[in-house]
Amino acid sequence: FLANGALVCAVAQQYSGRAVNVVKCYRWAWHRGISMLGVSVLVVLAGLSSSLLIVILIGIPLFFWVLVILFFAIDVVIIEGKGPIGALNRSKALVKGSWWRVFGIAIVFTLLMVGITIVVGITFVIILLFSPLHGVIGFFVFSVLMIPIAIGRTLLYIDLRVRKEDYGLEQLAVESSPWG
Repeated sequence: FLANGALVCAVAQQYSGRAVNVVKCYRWAWHRGISMLGVSVLVVLAGLSSSLLIVILIGIPLFFWVLVILFFAIDVVIIEGKGPIGALNRSKALVKGSWWRVFGIAIVFTLLMVGITIVVGITFVIILLFSPLHGVIGFFVFSVLMIPIAIGRTLLYIDLRVRKEDYGLEQLAVESSPWG
């Protein structure tokens, strides 16, 4: 959980040309932890609510619409410092007019990660069958495989802000490095 927030901060710092300080990134994620937790709970509730509607045909598009408009909520919490409701609204505003683009890129990320997971997973399943630590190893592998998605999501967030708001590296550097 904190690693995701720290990763967003690190990507933003690297993108803005600043040196990445892992300790400061984790401190910033910890500082934003309550908001990240709030956003995560709201995203899960929205996803569950819309997935309950999947039994009817309208639920499937609604489910994907909700997931895409809330795609950048964690990035907004970490980089812009918004609270849970503000982050959800901001994510929705960023996606507005670019929903299909964000959806397409998210699908590509997902397909790449599924492919990598299958290839790596087959190898690890064989190893895990003989390991008493199979749960720990599986969690570690899953966590490592999620890193490219988090990096890609943050880069897409920055790209949307550049395209829509004339967002610059100076502003990113200030927002992503609260403690200098």
